[in-house]
Amino acid sequence: MAGGLFSLSHARSEVPPNRILEVFGGVMGGIVGGRLPDIVEPATSPRHRSTAHSWLVLFIVAAVSLEAARRQCREQARSCEQRLSSLWLSPEQRVLFALLSVLWRISSGFCTGVQVGYVSHLVLDGCTPSGLPIFVR
Repeated sequence: MAGGLFSLSHARSEVPPNRILEVFGGVMGGIVGGRLPDIVEPATSPRHRSTAHSWLVLFIVAAVSLEAARRQCREQARSCEQRLSSLWLSPEQRVLFALLSVLWRISSGFCTGVQVGYVSHLVLDGCTPSGLPIFVR
């Protein structure tokens, strides 16, 4: 949910169909990012939190800007959309460029979602009695 909301915020200047695709990517990225700390460090015991569940990683993930990746995904989508206007494309090429455009738009939102999902997982874990270690436990 948080990934979708942040993706909506980042895509507010996009036209509605593209905004919807980016929000969809944000929701999917949020799901992946929210599970990622427990994929990296499975909950094998109540004290399983170490490097991937640390305050250090929280600050690094929160501070790293994925704006360049989002911008690159949008540029790739626009490039595909521009190629669709060519009169010389076969029907198969039109379908290919349309699909690539959709995938690049979804990828743009996915970048935001993964980051927000990871951060929200760590923030919520930090609010539990076990908390988060500063570096490594």
